[in-house]
Amino acid sequence: MTVSASGRSAAPRWYRVPATVAPTKAAEQDNQLILQAAGEGIYGVNADGNTTFVNPAAQRLLGYTADELIGRNRHTILHHTHADGRPYAVCD
Repeated sequence: MTVSASGRSAAPRWYRVPATVAPTKAAEQDNQLILQAAGEGIYGVNADGNTTFVNPAAQRLLGYTADELIGRNRHTILHHTHADGRPYAVCD
């Protein structure tokens, strides 16, 4: 416990510990099984907006195959256009 100058208990300090353990092959297989079995559409997007993974339910819901989505920018594929044909801005 930390005590402040007034003698009251101060909130403990929290420190972020960097991850040092890489995912195991078994954990990766478990993740794949969960994604494949999920009835909800699940897909991942990296910081650049590119699709990194997509499960079968998402493929059915979106109408695209994994090959058509993975590595491509989600916004350019899935966002529709305005009624006049102009594309939506990335921030929309």
